[in-house]
Amino acid sequence: MAGWGTLMLMLGHTVSVPDISVVVPVYNEIGNLQSLVERVRTTLDHVGRTWELVAVDDGSTDGSG
Repeated sequence: MAGWGTLMLMLGHTVSVPDISVVVPVYNEIGNLQSLVERVRTTLDHVGRTWELVAVDDGSTDGSG
């Protein structure tokens, strides 16, 4: 049986599910994205758990999406 950190797919493949998900709304933030990613990475890499960063864009006009 899979633990909480693993998702069993119908096709028999196993996908690791991160322990932490950070979801960030992004709207016209092209100038801030690199800094955001670096700060999240620096912080969460020290936590010792698996993580993902999901940036959700809703129609940016500056290339953020």
